[in-house]
Amino acid sequence: MAVVHLVRDVEAKKQAQHFAADVATLARQLSTAVATTDGDDCPPLITPLTEREMQVLRLLSQGADTDAIAAQLLIGTSTVRNHVQRILNKLGVHSRLEAVTYARDHHLLDE
Repeated sequence: MAVVHLVRDVEAKKQAQHFAADVATLARQLSTAVATTDGDDCPPLITPLTEREMQVLRLLSQGADTDAIAAQLLIGTSTVRNHVQRILNKLGVHSRLEAVTYARDHHLLDE
């Protein structure tokens, strides 16, 4: 029985080492891709942001939170959250900070 457990432990360690090597390779490839990608080379948005979404994005870039955006635009906080979610989906990002960074890198806030 002990031999079976020993073989399983060795197999698990080999799998972990292969996984770690794969992750390291992917990290290097991603790092290289990010370093060589210029924001101007990215394709345009498939679905452009609406004027209201642009207003919300501009306020996000100024550091406004949900309540401040709602007060500024005279809309409800749930409406702000809906706009933010649509912005995140359209830009293909996962957070407000990523959305603002994407917008700045792609000159969406220059208008």
